[in-house]
Amino acid sequence: MRFVQMKWLRVKFSQGIRCRRHQARLWLRAHPRVSAALDRLGCLQVSRETIAKGVAAGLFVGLTPTVGAQVFLMVLICWYFRANFPAAFAASWICNPLTMGPLYFAFHSIGEAVLGAYMGPLFSFFGFSSHFLKTVFFLFGGSLFIAVPAAFAGYLLTMRIAGEREARRRLPSKVRLTPSVSPPQLR
Repeated sequence: MRFVQMKWLRVKFSQGIRCRRHQARLWLRAHPRVSAALDRLGCLQVSRETIAKGVAAGLFVGLTPTVGAQVFLMVLICWYFRANFPAAFAASWICNPLTMGPLYFAFHSIGEAVLGAYMGPLFSFFGFSSHFLKTVFFLFGGSLFIAVPAAFAGYLLTMRIAGEREARRRLPSKVRLTPSVSPPQLR
């Protein structure tokens, strides 16, 4: 019974992915200039490496306080590193309107805890007494302590999952469908 439910869920999930992929293709056909620009930039390449780079770029940009410029930054990063832009865009939604407040609070707290002892005297030495500048500095500094490891972990995890998926696809269908049961041991 459980196997049937899992298979049903897998079929529904793959149908949803196919539908979204079809919608994206229709949108790109309707906007040939955008499609040509993204293709020239290498942002629509689909391989294990480009998707992993795209996930890393999306996590990095999504976990930094760059709300107004996230898409522009992702296009630049995807162009520079030849990463997959749709994967970056999907991964950047880790920071959405519901999670933005707690994330920004955590970024500021981490930035102030780690950089506060070092940057406090530096701010006073250069004459920065503005509370706004300190807050922005701690926010961006704290976000880097989260964004860089998350991007690295996202890259490695995506590479591993994609590698396992490719290895499973190479197996014959009979091997994939038969459960692995060890033969009875003789005594």
